[in-house]
Amino acid sequence: MFGLVEFAYRGRSPLRFAAISEQFCGLEEWGEEGRRSARFRGWEEAWGPRPWLVNVGTGRNRPIDWYCCGLLDYLRDANAALAGQPARHGRSRPLVAVHAIGTGLGGTRHRKAEMIFGQLEAMQDFVEQDECGVDLVFVAFEQSAFAAAQAWRRGAQNERGLWQELSAGQRDQARALAQRAAGGNLVAFLGAGVSIPAGLPGWAQLLGEAAATSPELASRVEALASLDPLDQAQVVERFVPTLREGVARRLRPGHAALGHTLLASLPVAEFVTQNYDQLFELAASAAGNPVAVIPATRVADEQRWLLKMHGSVDRPEEIVLTRSDYLRYGERRAALAAIVQALLITKHMLFVGFSLSDPNFHRIADDVRKVLRPGTEGDPFGSVLLLLGDDLRETLWSNDLSLISCGPPGGSVAEAARVHDVFLDCLLFESSASAAYLLDEAYEHALSPAECELRDALWDLKRFEPELGGTPTWNAVARLLKSLGDPTQAARPSHPCPSPKEDPESGAQ
Repeated sequence: MFGLVEFAYRGRSPLRFAAISEQFCGLEEWGEEGRRSARFRGWEEAWGPRPWLVNVGTGRNRPIDWYCCGLLDYLRDANAALAGQPARHGRSRPLVAVHAIGTGLGGTRHRKAEMIFGQLEAMQDFVEQDECGVDLVFVAFEQSAFAAAQAWRRGAQNERGLWQELSAGQRDQARALAQRAAGGNLVAFLGAGVSIPAGLPGWAQLLGEAAATSPELASRVEALASLDPLDQAQVVERFVPTLREGVARRLRPGHAALGHTLLASLPVAEFVTQNYDQLFELAASAAGNPVAVIPATRVADEQRWLLKMHGSVDRPEEIVLTRSDYLRYGERRAALAAIVQALLITKHMLFVGFSLSDPNFHRIADDVRKVLRPGTEGDPFGSVLLLLGDDLRETLWSNDLSLISCGPPGGSVAEAARVHDVFLDCLLFESSASAAYLLDEAYEHALSPAECELRDALWDLKRFEPELGGTPTWNAVARLLKSLGDPTQAARPSHPCPSPKEDPESGAQ
């Protein structure tokens, strides 16, 4: 798998720049023409994904192939180091992230499209090799880089056979959901399964760990496990009064999962979750498009928002945890349930990492069912992305939800989870419509001759600014130009687009 995410993995870690110089001690042949890749030493597992050092620092006249050689050194070394090692958090393969090389303040910042296209070609070549045992994720920290990378994929998807892990039916389902997202008609509902790949514990583990801290419950773990999960929480809280604070502490790791980031990058304005953790908020902020959290904050105009139905770890006293909390849900949180009902009626809801077993959701769905089609059948009001196929569950929900299975009944959960990420990546690709690179000179390599003409025509609109600036007409035009590369911050290109076969730096044909 070769996936693409926007602004992902810009996280918090104990890494300090002062420590980087120490990494080069004892490294033989490190340099621009020597060793180009090294694993960061002294990294502790608890800190999160291990970083690697890759030598891509040089002047602006280096050919793109030089950067790609360093990238391939890193990919080969990382692949060899991870061979035979168990992947983190139940993945079927280790996940290796690569950011856009040299396009920030590096040597390719003036030819970003050329670098990104060459980097993506090299990464795709690598994953197609038999010896590749990892999944790669390309990480873009700018909207323009993200849009240019998706443009490369649009041109390469047929020739390179992208998303081979998906069936034709799954591709069609991704396209259908993408059309809804692009039209502003899709809502995403995040279940606990989205956070499991981030290393967070499941419900049973969470309660088991809390029960183990009580002398009265430590010897009765099996008996406790026989109860309904809501009753388990009710019992545990009687013996562990600090259960809610403990749950909040346990759910505060600082690294979002790939699924969080893919979902946060979708062109979706409304999200719903029953999760307590804040990993989706972290991913949305890292993607440069944060969400307001309901009910903790008010939503500003045109702002994306996340409805947290069961509370949040930053307010542990308010989380919905026990049987009593569920029984009193309608009394205390009726307004939140009403928001979900309205979304189910007016939009299409995509459920991800959700088991469809929550009693509150059943109650809400039944109310919607009675409003939409009392006593009759109709079109599904949502879609569910499941890991494994489930014929009985499909029969139960067939009139209300479309079920999308990532693996066959009884299949490998780890492999199905991998297909799950591929599906979300495909959905993000199909719903991406940004051309934020069009007016940026550094992305000329990505433009066709017709796009070059369009770019020049758009630049010519700037001559109307002195006369129309500040008017509603010009403000609408300015918003369009900004979405295509923010020309107010850039200088107009002074030379025509290079030929698609020409390398403007090296002169190679």
